[in-house]
Amino acid sequence: MPHRCSDEQEAALETLRQTQHQVVEAEKMASLGLLTAGVAHEINNPINFLVTGIPSVRRDVDELVALVEETAGVGDSEDLPILRDEIHLLLQGTEEGARRTAEIVQGLRSFSRMDEGEIKPASLREGLESTLLLLRKQYEPRIVVETHYADVHAVECFPGQLNQVFMNILVNAVQAIPDTGRIRVDLTQEGPHVTVRIRDTGAGMSEDVRAHIFEPFYTTKSVGEGTGLGLSISYGIIERLHGTMTVESVPGEGSAFTITVPVHQPQRPDPPLNAGGRPPA
Repeated sequence: MPHRCSDEQEAALETLRQTQHQVVEAEKMASLGLLTAGVAHEINNPINFLVTGIPSVRRDVDELVALVEETAGVGDSEDLPILRDEIHLLLQGTEEGARRTAEIVQGLRSFSRMDEGEIKPASLREGLESTLLLLRKQYEPRIVVETHYADVHAVECFPGQLNQVFMNILVNAVQAIPDTGRIRVDLTQEGPHVTVRIRDTGAGMSEDVRAHIFEPFYTTKSVGEGTGLGLSISYGIIERLHGTMTVESVPGEGSAFTITVPVHQPQRPDPPLNAGGRPPA
């Protein structure tokens, strides 16, 4: 007869499976963070050169046009003003594109902050803003995002991991809205705790789904569209920071995720896993 595992063995195996998948996910997140930070660093310098150089080019063009207009006979040409206006329009478009790229690079740098195994004070407003910036193409123009930020203290945390929590919840909110809708982000503080509340007007979820939403591998998405680990890992990150993460939902009306974390950590949490699934040395 085949050997039947005891309840304790089944529980140990399930814990091992969860740990293995969380280690794999942590390694992927660490590798992605390194890649993102590296790309953002390499792009930052040429983009800054472009942003600061365009005003000089505009001045040089104006001086060149003025010089040509002073040249005998050439100033009477009707093509010169048209050419000047076209150049300014091109420079304006280039400047706007460079400015937008610079914003994205800054968002990437803020979002992918490497925690280096140490908790540090971080602005949750900055983390939310950088996350929303990176997601903008996914939700605009069909979804309106409202932000309401109170003046709160910096929070002791692993900034990169906390940004990943915001990303997971906001991506779920965007995907829960099939057509048009709204997402509201509130940042408040009550005593020694800071709270982030993210509400959407999406499809919502049943009580049964809500009860299992933070369980590893639980997903309502189609096969191949999700691992069911995003919210589980997010829940673990908040738990390690001595915080709480809850969800309220009404089918057809939307969902609201609430994250509450202490401003100061009562004790040092375990360091995040690095690439390779090991704690930093």
